[in-house]
Amino acid sequence: MSTGLTGGFQLVVGPAAAAEETAARATQQLFEAVHSNDLAAARASVAAGADLEAMDRWGLTALELAIDKGYYEIAHFLAAARSSRRTGRQNPSAPAEAGRSALPGSSS
Repeated sequence: MSTGLTGGFQLVVGPAAAAEETAARATQQLFEAVHSNDLAAARASVAAGADLEAMDRWGLTALELAIDKGYYEIAHFLAAARSSRRTGRQNPSAPAEAGRSALPGSSS
């Protein structure tokens, strides 16, 4: 738990509220990373628990913003990270081999 002093009152924040605050901070950092085309910062924000479905004041997700700005490396990473979260895979950079059939004409 963390505490803070607000207006003369001591505010006690429980683990759930602290986790929400951390995720909100990570989400803000994710949008900043996309704006500055900083893939390393985007990766760190996602690892810190950024909300990949959050929207900015124009109604864009971080993924949509990256696409709009032409930052395709970040967009690809965010698409993989979002897919990983939805399917429960742990590593958004790893290819999804399970359940993928070989393409016709390819050797596997």
